[in-house]
Order: sequence, then structure tokens, then C-alpha cells
Amino acid sequence: MATERSTARPVGRPMLFLLCALCAALLLARPVPAMEAVREALRLCSETIVPSLFPFLVLSSLLTALAPMDTLRRLCAPVMARLFGLDGAGAAVLVLGFTGGYPVGVRTAAALYRAGQLERRDAEHLLAFCNNSGPGFLLGVVGVGVFHSARAGLTLYAVHILSALLTGLLLRPRGKKRAPAAVGRAAAAREHISLSAVFTQAVTGAFAAVLNICAFVLFFMIALRLLSFTGALHLLSAALAALLAPFG
Repeated sequence: MATERSTARPVGRPMLFLLCALCAALLLARPVPAMEAVREALRLCSETIVPSLFPFLVLSSLLTALAPMDTLRRLCAPVMARLFGLDGAGAAVLVLGFTGGYPVGVRTAAALYRAGQLERRDAEHLLAFCNNSGPGFLLGVVGVGVFHSARAGLTLYAVHILSALLTGLLLRPRGKKRAPAAVGRAAAAREHISLSAVFTQAVTGAFAAVLNICAFVLFFMIALRLLSFTGALHLLSAALAALLAPFG
């Protein structure tokens, strides 16, 4: 096993090094398209990503920190257990994942797991179907912006939700549920945290998350723009078009 790892690990490094070297050479050879890609990525971040994600990230953090999880667990436990085999606290992740978009569902599940409100098995199950596109993106950006139809965006959002729920049902864990550990201790610890600290953590954490997302958008926008000059993306798109041609 160790021999396989030692031989397999270096294989990706030369390929990644060659790809980075190619991008660096293209960046030096064609700096103007790279600068245009940066401007386009910054415009995308400022007009779409930040307005659609930052408010939901802040609100999801505040709701996770301030929500009465014991009451929510009791109210939602029958439905969540019957449908998905999950604890009632997973309802918060489900709702925020459907309304907040990427990556609100993941952040909420991780926060509840760290706070002791979710078991590891429940958190892993939630990650499979609670990290979805939000209505603001599908209705506004995709529906109105791309297809020029709010109905098309609403249809895509409905399909998105149904697909996620079906995934949660199909991946429903088997076996007897265990009682969550450390719930009372986590709830008591949350009560001693001041509201100012909760608000500060929510805002700064959401801002850091949005910056990380925008950084990846910038990098991949530049990389794709530079790789387009090599013809690799054209060959890949042609291969995908030939592969998907039988489906119309």
C-alpha cells in the first residue's frame, strides 16, 4: 500500500507543474487577456457573487448561533427522521441550504456539528443534498439573465429542490439513530456568548468566506482564459459536443 502511494503521488505533481508553467508562460506572453479576465471576474464577483452570498452567509451564521435548537429539534424531529433518518436540527441546514445557496448549507452543517448539535453521520448525510443553488441565483442570474424568463428560473429551482430531496431520500442512512451528544453543553455554552460577539463573528466569517470564493473565481477565470489560447478548451468542447449530440 505504501509502495502504491509513493509511486502514485508524484504522478500528479509533474502534470500540475507543467500546467502552472504553461499558464505562467501564457501570462507573460498575453498579459492583456489576463487583465481582461481579472476585470470580468471582479465584475462577476461584485455584481453577482457578493450581493447574492454575503447577506445569506451572515444571516445563516446568526440563525445558527441564535436559533433555539432544542425547540427546532422537537418540532422537526418526526419529519426529518421519517424522511431522511436525521435529527430535527438538520431542518435548519435543509432550509438554509435551499434558500441561501452555495455554500450556506455546508457552513451551517459544519457550524452545527462543531457546536455539538449534529452527529458526524448526520452532518455527512446533510452535505449530500443541502448544498444547493439559491433562488436568487437561479431565478435572477440564470432565469432572467440567461434565459430571459423568470418562469424558466423557477422551473430550474423546483427541479433543483426535488433532485436534492430525492438524493436525501435515496441516501437515507440505515440503522437505529443515536441520541446527539453534548447538546445540552453546547446550548449552555451558546447562552453565555454575547450578542456583539455573535454578530461580529457572523459578519467577519461571512466576509472571509466570500473573499475565498472570489479568489477562486479570479484564479479559474484567468486560467481558463489563458488555456483558451492553447486550443485545449476548444478540443474539450468539441469532444463534449460530440458526446452529447445524441441527446440533442
